[in-house]
Amino acid sequence: MFEDTSLKEIRSQYETNVFGTMALTQAIIPYMRKQHSGRIINISSVSGYKGVFGAATYASSKFTVEGFSQAIAEELAPFGVFVTAVSPGFFRTDFLDVTSVKYSKTENSDYEKPLAEFREFHDNRNHTQAGDR
Repeated sequence: MFEDTSLKEIRSQYETNVFGTMALTQAIIPYMRKQHSGRIINISSVSGYKGVFGAATYASSKFTVEGFSQAIAEELAPFGVFVTAVSPGFFRTDFLDVTSVKYSKTENSDYEKPLAEFREFHDNRNHTQAGDR
């Protein structure tokens, strides 16, 4: 729950989803601009279009990737460099696996029941999402 998410956890999410994406993109732009061609593909999420319960930090970081991608697409288009943000929903990966997903701890008992339901929803979809096996 956002209320119980530490700034350290928020920064960690942004370091990966936003600043990692921006750093890599910034490193490659000069080469693509110089050759007047290229395609940057940023990985976003359906959560970058619609925030949902229990995912404020993740969704806001993906909203940032969407906006960033749209803005640099306009900056780079005159140089023949194209930008695409891929925004998948649920599909079969280890994304919901205990080795990947990280839930914040809640200190607020008001969130216990909806948070338990949120986790159960995701746990029940782990390795059963649509897509190839």
